[in-house]
Amino acid sequence: MSLTPPSPVPGRTPPDDTPALLAAIVNSAEDAIIGKSLDGMVTYWNRGAERIFGYTAAEMLGRPITELFPVDRFNEESLILTRIRAGETVRHFETIRRRKDGTLIDISATISPIRAADGRIVGASKIARDITEHRRNETRIENLATNLDRIYRQVPGVIYQFMLRPDGTACMPFASEGARQVFEVAPDDLRESVTALFDKIIPEDLVVLNADIQASARTLSPHHHEFRIRRASGAIAWLRGDSMPERLPDGSVVWHGFVSDITATRLLENKLVESAKLESLGVLAGGIAHDFNNLLTGILGNASLARQELPPSSLGQPMLDQIETAARRAADLCKQMLAYSGKGRFVVQNLDLNKLIEDTTHLLQISIAKNCVLRFNLARSLPVIKADATQLRQVIMNLVINGSEAIGSRSGVLALSTGIARVDDEYIKGFRPDASPPLGDYVFIEVSDNGCGMDTATLAKIFDPFFTTKFTGRGLGLAAVLGIVRGHKGGLKVYSEPGKGTTFKLFFPVSTGRAQDSATPFADTAPFQGSGVVLVVDDEETVRTVAARMMERLGFTVVTAVDGRDGMEKFRAEPGRFTLVLLDLTMPHLDGEETFRQMRILNPGVRVILTSGFNQQEAVNRFIGKGLAGFIQKPFELASLVQVIRSVLPHN
Repeated sequence: MSLTPPSPVPGRTPPDDTPALLAAIVNSAEDAIIGKSLDGMVTYWNRGAERIFGYTAAEMLGRPITELFPVDRFNEESLILTRIRAGETVRHFETIRRRKDGTLIDISATISPIRAADGRIVGASKIARDITEHRRNETRIENLATNLDRIYRQVPGVIYQFMLRPDGTACMPFASEGARQVFEVAPDDLRESVTALFDKIIPEDLVVLNADIQASARTLSPHHHEFRIRRASGAIAWLRGDSMPERLPDGSVVWHGFVSDITATRLLENKLVESAKLESLGVLAGGIAHDFNNLLTGILGNASLARQELPPSSLGQPMLDQIETAARRAADLCKQMLAYSGKGRFVVQNLDLNKLIEDTTHLLQISIAKNCVLRFNLARSLPVIKADATQLRQVIMNLVINGSEAIGSRSGVLALSTGIARVDDEYIKGFRPDASPPLGDYVFIEVSDNGCGMDTATLAKIFDPFFTTKFTGRGLGLAAVLGIVRGHKGGLKVYSEPGKGTTFKLFFPVSTGRAQDSATPFADTAPFQGSGVVLVVDDEETVRTVAARMMERLGFTVVTAVDGRDGMEKFRAEPGRFTLVLLDLTMPHLDGEETFRQMRILNPGVRVILTSGFNQQEAVNRFIGKGLAGFIQKPFELASLVQVIRSVLPHN
């Protein structure tokens, strides 16, 4: 291969050593410059070729160029020479060649025809560059891009760039595939404009979001924002974005950030807040009920004693009727307070929910308006549930009466249905956050009406204590229903739509065993005459006084104590003297539980009747298996006290 001297530059005299200069230039090139004949024999080999391929010129001149070819690339040479003979230049041909040491390298080669003075093609020149490192970098970049793309697709959110242009318009030059799920918008639809996304944002949230964006653009401060969007299904989703801005030379501001769906977190937060509120109100309601029951004990107790002292014809009897009626209504309100606090389960037993509804049918019929039709759809062979019959009757009555009032003066239908449901991970999503049961099998009762229905704002408040849409309220109402359901470890769902009606669906855990009779037990009304000494221990003077009078009225001798410590002093003096002890649970200095324990140590056979403003289950749980003789809940009357004493002292 001969090197053709370059054409002389006009106005300059070419130096005599031009061929040597040209050879020096070629040999100093970083790239491999190779000449070969049309049969593929090497005719020229510069130093760049020596460095890239490892062979010296002496080793390669006159040898076939295919010495550099891996076996699987031999066919390339014939294809290249065919094109060279046709006068073509093969440009930027990327392939693999073998070095002298056997290592394979990536090269990029341009092969051109060499023409003689008469224009004949006599060979080929090849300029080859080692692109091995370049290829490795490309592979690294491709792998990185692949990994990033995998991350973009798998990450539960949207990685994005948000651009605010100088003219005030905005776009997302980049949004990961998560946009399809989180925004319900394709990334390509955001590259020129964010209208498709912003149209989904709740209007009041969009106002705040735009103001935050402008503030962040002015100060280039990190941007953190939460906003709501309305999905295609109509559901509201909460999103949170965190980003860092930078200003571009053209005045645009670009935020690099991440948006995630925090709907589940928000729901959990709301559930925790609601639970905390319910717990606080429940503690308050329970405390009020307990204290109020102490006061009512004095009123009801004294009224029942006064009735015993007056002849049936006395003008005072109607007045006592009114006193007792008002006190019982107040006691019912206390029961609702205890129910709301989740502590209102009094007599828990295995119940057949269908039978309980059937037994309550007559009461339901007379409680609703005549223009309402009551329909039953009771599933057969329901499992039993462990529940308090009185509480469930209260729940059913509340819901049916509410449904009747929602129907109003027009004709309507109230439907009661029962069935079995399995609460799994999917089904549990529809429960109220404050009445969401554990997973498992449940018996449900559904009360539906086709009345006026409720909007979302009303639906959010119906379980608040004393909330009502009526002119006059009915106490705790649905708040008590919620408390009863929670107290039974059950669940509750509500569906309502204005103009179409409301459905309450209550769930109670399936129990085992046979159903027990839910009817009210028969009370023995035969006269009772007691004897012996009774110790009455209560820190409330009103309760202590009226209880002592009742015991005396029944024929007992009474000793009173102002608290547990005082009671122990009197009991310790003569442990065998007392036929019966009437003991309050909640007292200062020494509470009922510790007082009972110490009395049993001194006299294991002592009969103790526990009394409390809380319900029986809540009060006696700590006494199970310890020999407690009986329990009476405040407020109590003479008749109910007699009934408990009969069970404790059957032969007295």
